[in-house]
Amino acid sequence: MTSNPLDIAIIGAGPAGLAAALRLHQRGFRPRIYESVAELRPLGVGIDVKVYGSKELDELGLLEEFRAISVDARDSIFYNKYGQEIYAELCGVHMGYLYEQRFVHRGRLQMLLYRTVLERLGADAVVQGTRCTGYTNHDERVTLDLVDQDGTASQVTADLAIAADGINSALRRQMHPDHSEPVYSGITMWRGTTLMEPFGSGGTILHIGAPQSSSMIVYPIADDFEGTGKVLVNWVVEATREESVEDWNQLGSVDEIMHYYDQCDIVHLDVQEMLRNAREVYLFPLIRHEPLDTWTDGRVVLIGDAAHAMYPRGGNGACQAVVDGGALAEKLATVEDVPAALKAFEEQRLKAVNGIVMAHRGEGYEVIRRMVEERTGGERFTDIEEVLPLAEADAIFSKYHALVGQPRPGHEAGDTTGFRTKDAYRNTRPRGVVDADDATRAQILAVEERRRAALLAVDLPALDDLFDASLVHTHAPGLTHDKAQLLEHVATRKAYLDISRGPLTIRLIGDVAVVTGRIENRLDSPDGAERLVRGQVIQVLRRCEDGAWRFVSFQMTPDGEHVWPATDAEKAALAQTSIGQKGAQA
Repeated sequence: MTSNPLDIAIIGAGPAGLAAALRLHQRGFRPRIYESVAELRPLGVGIDVKVYGSKELDELGLLEEFRAISVDARDSIFYNKYGQEIYAELCGVHMGYLYEQRFVHRGRLQMLLYRTVLERLGADAVVQGTRCTGYTNHDERVTLDLVDQDGTASQVTADLAIAADGINSALRRQMHPDHSEPVYSGITMWRGTTLMEPFGSGGTILHIGAPQSSSMIVYPIADDFEGTGKVLVNWVVEATREESVEDWNQLGSVDEIMHYYDQCDIVHLDVQEMLRNAREVYLFPLIRHEPLDTWTDGRVVLIGDAAHAMYPRGGNGACQAVVDGGALAEKLATVEDVPAALKAFEEQRLKAVNGIVMAHRGEGYEVIRRMVEERTGGERFTDIEEVLPLAEADAIFSKYHALVGQPRPGHEAGDTTGFRTKDAYRNTRPRGVVDADDATRAQILAVEERRRAALLAVDLPALDDLFDASLVHTHAPGLTHDKAQLLEHVATRKAYLDISRGPLTIRLIGDVAVVTGRIENRLDSPDGAERLVRGQVIQVLRRCEDGAWRFVSFQMTPDGEHVWPATDAEKAALAQTSIGQKGAQA
């Protein structure tokens, strides 16, 4: 790596400043970071790192370490305040992207970046306990005014200064004195964490209620937290409040927000219990800055929240801050004049990021929850498709994904890549095998009765719907079918005269059901006589994305060894078995 002599000062050791330092180091620079706190600690709550954020961390060589401290995001589900599902989509690699979307505790990500800066740039790369209060531009340098923990003032000079000192940036206030006072939005956030059993897919983010009134976001930020076998869940509630909280770490109480969710019934999460068991609750004012028309002043540039603070909706604030560092490093490495390089960075990033800022302020894709609230008058709906058609919701999401630079893979106009789970997670991730509850047992018995009726009637369309594409069906020793082969067998043999079942045992493992019990099949044999085949059956079903139970495996162990193959493929397969060879010898 070629060393670059440019002297760079970074103000702030949050994710934006630390990521910028690592990106600059990759380009041969050796910046120094000035951080106001005396000792960095893993503070904060959860953040949602989008696909492009994971890509940035991979390019920093940190993807594996990042995976070790974060949770893979699998799906995102939206509900009204009653817990009725509005919309769902897959996330990250599960949607077809090359990189994961991941959930992480902000402090753990910050500590990963911090340790890496010290390893790569040296122990003196971060000066802690030093606050920057202002700057003075010169022709070739910039002077920074610093104050340490005991109030001692000092100055340093550099070729340029990168202000990554957050939403209350002192350098932003100097650069834009008329546009730096935060404005309270009228909304307060209650943010907390709860240690609990996994829910949903284990990587599910839930969006509950209507924005600006009683919105809740819930997602896991650590698996097997501290060896407990449980997940640490991050949640945030937004609600209108006339008065802003006085400081950013004010303790709050769930008693203030419990009533918003007293009618919320989500199939795989007890919202009230999660709130009651919160480890801590903090209040934060939801504030805004107006978008800036410039991020640069001579040899000073703003990045991250100092430049483009966003409402914490849509999970792009931290990711865009990390992207800033890579874009800025590229310009400084390729444009010789420092002010010109900073302007080139601004021209590349400012307009696009301001668009994201305003999209977040306008609720982004979260708008679908408000649309449902308004169209139903805040009441329960009977059919979500009549309230918000899937195609309409999907168009909103596609537009938003394109805005933040990650258009959906393979998406064309008119395609719908979202879906509705129809309670797909009612029984996900229990701790072990459990007996089916009465409602689930009734569902599975009804599916088995449909299978019985379809076999007797040779109803191939019904069987096609009942059988999962992954079906493996072993109905006699030596004969195993996939779905297509089984349908061919049924159409060819047309053998079933009656099917009787004995008492069935039904056990659940998440969204998988295992059914065991006796069976008696009355069949029409090839010689025209009737025969009875009795045996023990093991059936495996899974609850699919549309909420329906479908067969993935069927295995029958007959009491006898009589087998009557019907198709040529079955006869050839049987000839290779001990049963077939026994018959040939006879």
